Amino acid sequence: MGAEAAQQESGRTFDGVLRRHVDVELRVIDEEERSIEVVASTEALDSHGDIVKQFWDLTRYNKNGPVLWNHNIHESSNFSFGGAVRPEDTLPVGKGSDVRVEGQRLVAKLTLVKGAESEEAFVNKLWRRIRQGAVKAVSVGFKPGQVNRILNAAGGTDHFELGSAERPNELREISFVPMGSNPEAVAKSIAWERKHLEQESIAAVAAQEGNEPMAMTAEEKKSLDDAVQAKTAAETRLADEQAKAKKLEGDLTAERAVVAKLEKELETERAARKESDASRAKTELDARQARKFAPAEREELDKLVADVGLERTIKLIDARPDLALTAPVTVEGKELAQGAPAPAPVEGASDNATSDIAKTASERATKAA
Repeated sequence: MGAEAAQQESGRTFDGVLRRHVDVELRVIDEEERSIEVVASTEALDSHGDIVKQFWDLTRYNKNGPVLWNHNIHESSNFSFGGAVRPEDTLPVGKGSDVRVEGQRLVAKLTLVKGAESEEAFVNKLWRRIRQGAVKAVSVGFKPGQVNRILNAAGGTDHFELGSAERPNELREISFVPMGSNPEAVAKSIAWERKHLEQESIAAVAAQEGNEPMAMTAEEKKSLDDAVQAKTAAETRLADEQAKAKKLEGDLTAERAVVAKLEKELETERAARKESDASRAKTELDARQARKFAPAEREELDKLVADVGLERTIKLIDARPDLALTAPVTVEGKELAQGAPAPAPVEGASDNATSDIAKTASERATKAA
């Protein structure tokens, strides 16, 4: 079934005209003339999952060059989005000119109409929003020429290529459109439109084979409609799952960054703790050397601290009796009283004061015995 034989659905009649929008690429803007040069169409995969090939028949468009607001959607769809449709709602807001294909882009100059504020209130508001960047998307309304369904051999989503050199797309109008679309409304529009593209592609294949397409029975039509709807629903679910997976991947990356930060902080804390423990161990052992143990034992006690901990080592050392000194000892001309800590070792000396203290204490302890 072709576009001319399309059935009415939900109050809408498929007139064979498709609408595809792209973000405006501002080329030239003329305040005085109220004109703007835009890229109106590209060969990028669009939001409907199709590719509009940049083969254009501009004959019909160039006769009048209508520029609309949002495709006059309330008129072309045979329904209004709210309230009665006013006559001015269906008027063009401007005129297109110098429409041409540059590489894989359709470029056009769009000039908005001028008039008194009271006469062209809506157009004036639209122009102000275009200049301020509040409206920055345009859409082409066109009747596709060749409709080819491109199968995805890798198991991904099939798509349609619209237009060819032999059967170019016929440009009907260019519209300024608001940014953003309701995802649910887009999904419904895609499902509704794809059904007709499926039918167009079947007719195109039959024409290439030199056969007239057979009219579908009601049962075949319903089967095709159900298949298209099921595929659209599956694609929507896949897109949802991919979005969820992407979000989870982002969350996981953030969590990994937090873990890495905590591990680094923990490593820094451990290093600081180790340095603090080493400093405390040195202070505690220095305070007991030559009073509770001989300097010769220091290396062994350092190892004991590393093995069993400082607290237990100190407990074992403090349980020892003080080293016995039967008489005061003079070190470097200074008297070392009973129980006084030994002076620090002298760097570079073959012996040191601490060793002298221990040696003297040992000799005197032997004599006293």
